[in-house]
Amino acid sequence: MKIRLNDYVEFENDNKIIRANVFKLNDDSFDAKAIINDNEVIFNNLKEIDMKRIMTHTVLIYIDDGDSYLMLLRNKRKEDLNKNKWIGLGGHIEYGESPSEALIREVKEESGLSLYEYRLRGIIYFNYDNYTEVMHLYDSDSFGGELAECDEGTLKWVKKSEILNLELWEGDKSFLPLLIENEPYFEMDLVYQNDKLIKVNKY
Repeated sequence: MKIRLNDYVEFENDNKIIRANVFKLNDDSFDAKAIINDNEVIFNNLKEIDMKRIMTHTVLIYIDDGDSYLMLLRNKRKEDLNKNKWIGLGGHIEYGESPSEALIREVKEESGLSLYEYRLRGIIYFNYDNYTEVMHLYDSDSFGGELAECDEGTLKWVKKSEILNLELWEGDKSFLPLLIENEPYFEMDLVYQNDKLIKVNKY
């Protein structure tokens, strides 16, 4: 199931489009809650197939040691959307977490490092047919601890001048130069069709 706890879903109910937050996963369905006319309304046993749109929130950070970013080659898990791609550190914002809490947790889990300070650099919207990933993009040059082995892939410090030569997602090639060039806060829409990037809009 693509649906996760903390995802937002849109579906039709009584000829109205409802946006609700997923709070429980069942065997083949899920439960979600929405605020309608200032009241909390619970919807039980919703099906993924009935959703107009699914929206999930994630975090991604590029840890900076001056001339390099800490990159993760996702090469250890058989079932991995990012298989054999180089990315930063991060993952889904779990139910009940803030983006900052998710960021600190993911960095610790994937690298063993502790973040001291970090900057929100932008929001990236990955738009697919009926699915949107809202990614909170960060960087940090304030961290400590010993780098640990990651069970999701191979960690490596990669010089910023060489990063665009790696096996990256096409969308990442759109925002990474802005990060490297220290662009002020930005938002970006990346539109995909059949897993191919067809449109990039920066705001």
